[in-house]
Amino acid sequence: MASTSLDDLAHELNVPAAQIVELIERTCARLPQQRYYVFRVGPDSRGTGGSADRPRTIAAFPSPDDALAFAQRNGYTVSAQLRPIAAVDLVKLLLRDAKVGTVLFLQSLSGDEQVRGFPPGVSVTRQGMLEQLAPGGRTQIELTAKAFDTLQFGVDFRRRGAFRVALTEAVDAVVASYVPPPGSLDSGPRSVYATSVVEGWLRENGFPHAMQRRWIDVAGEPTWDGADELCEIDCGTQQRLLVQLLIHTDGERQFIGRVVVTS
Repeated sequence: MASTSLDDLAHELNVPAAQIVELIERTCARLPQQRYYVFRVGPDSRGTGGSADRPRTIAAFPSPDDALAFAQRNGYTVSAQLRPIAAVDLVKLLLRDAKVGTVLFLQSLSGDEQVRGFPPGVSVTRQGMLEQLAPGGRTQIELTAKAFDTLQFGVDFRRRGAFRVALTEAVDAVVASYVPPPGSLDSGPRSVYATSVVEGWLRENGFPHAMQRRWIDVAGEPTWDGADELCEIDCGTQQRLLVQLLIHTDGERQFIGRVVVTS
């Protein structure tokens, strides 16, 4: 979508273009990766689970193999070609095209050949995004373990999603603002040493039982956008809530890339 299209959309929705840009960036920040694969469909296709008078759903797969495996497992004839598409372009399409109601940003399929239907993933709806653009659409969210545990899975789906987005933004701000102390082995931005600072921040700001759960090697796994390691912090909630910090290496130093909050 060109910048003029964003301006047109802002005019149509009667909101500032900067607000739309901020919403798009915020939405993409909670996605596991920034490039997906979708089936190229013909003009007569109504998409996944759609009907003539119902907005269609777009399934975005993390890799071509996942897309083809899904089609084979669910008995679909794969006649359409796959095409790569940036996550940001899918989010823009969702806002621009009223015929698209939902984009499912799917996780990688497991090795279980009996699995049918869509794997887990992040669901982004057009209605949900429009509500965030509406006056008062972004209400203040209490970021505490207690507040998260009051949200019921499946019942408060949208509110749980909004909670994860808000926590992602808060943790990313902690990482971005961290300044290593004088004499530190690393003095660059988004230092890897901020992992402990994030854990401490969570404990002091509503998540008293937060603790680092694991560090794992994710090098070479496309799901993690080129990260070498993953630092995972358990938020200590009764319901599963994890903060994942993607650790990258530029040849000279390690630093924290994206922040992912998952439940």
